[in-house]
Amino acid sequence: MIKSYNSIGGIRLKIGRNEPCICGSGIKYKKCCLPNELLYGKKNFKQYPKGQAQETLIMTTTQEPYMPIRLYYTIFDKDGLLNRLNQLQCVMWSIKNQSFFINYEKEAKKIGLSVKYNAVPKELFPVILAEGNIENDECLHLDLRSFERAVCLVEFLDRYISRRIIKITHVATYNEFQSADINNFEKIWNIDYDELFADENMVIIDPELEWEKIQNLIAKGKNPEEKLALVCENSKKQRMSLVEKFPIYYYEEGIERLDGCLKFRMALAFEHWEGNENYTPFDLAQKIAEKF
Repeated sequence: MIKSYNSIGGIRLKIGRNEPCICGSGIKYKKCCLPNELLYGKKNFKQYPKGQAQETLIMTTTQEPYMPIRLYYTIFDKDGLLNRLNQLQCVMWSIKNQSFFINYEKEAKKIGLSVKYNAVPKELFPVILAEGNIENDECLHLDLRSFERAVCLVEFLDRYISRRIIKITHVATYNEFQSADINNFEKIWNIDYDELFADENMVIIDPELEWEKIQNLIAKGKNPEEKLALVCENSKKQRMSLVEKFPIYYYEEGIERLDGCLKFRMALAFEHWEGNENYTPFDLAQKIAEKF
C-alpha cells in the first residue's frame, strides 16, 4: 500500500444527498456541489501500476488532517442561543433536520485556520466548518472534521455567544488519521457522528479517577525513586484509545490547554499512521522532553 500526503479536497458533514445543497442553489446536493467536490478529490490521485493501490491521507479543504471531533456545550438559554445564531451571517440552517452549519465566510473568515479564507479555491466554497445539533434543549453538539477547526471554533463561539447562554464542557475525539483510495473515499464522508461518539463506543476519561489511580500507585512505593519508577512503568503501558471523551476547562485554563491536548493526540495518530503502531503516549512525552 503506497501512502501519500495528497489532499482529497472538500470534506462535508452529514448532508443528505437529497437535501437542498448548502450553497443555496435550491438544487439537491447530489446534483449540485457533490459531483464537483468528488471530481476535485479524484484529481489528487495518481495512477499506479496494477496491484499497487494508493492510500491517501484525507485532508479537509483547509488542509488539516481529517480527524472527527465533537464539542459538547451545555445550553442555559435556548432562545438566546437561537437568536445569536440567527444573527450570524456565517450560519445556515438545514430545513430537513433543524441542524445548523457554520461556514467559512462572513464573521468566520478570520477564525485563525492555517489556510486563510482567500487561499481556498473558489470552486470549493461554501466550506462547512462545523455542524451543530441541539439535543433536548439542554445540550449542543458541534461536529467538526479537524482538531484545528475545533480549537478555532471554541474561541469563535465564545466571542459571539455569551457564556450565560452556552458553555463548553467536554470534547470527544477520534484519534486516528483517515486514509482512503480512489474507490472508497466518498464512503468516509458519510460518517455518522452520533454512532461514532456513542457512549458505548468511547472511553470516557475522568481526570479525578485517573489522579486517584496514580495516588494509589504512588502509595505502593517505599521511597521517592521507587514511587517515580512505579508511575513511569505504569505510563509505559498506557495506550491511546481510538475514541475518547474528556472534560475541558477552557474558561479556567484558556485555549492553550485544549490545543496542546489535541496536538498531542494528532502527533500520536501520525506516528501510528506512519506504521509505528506500538508508539505510546509515554514515547511521545519522552520525545518532547528531550527537546527541552
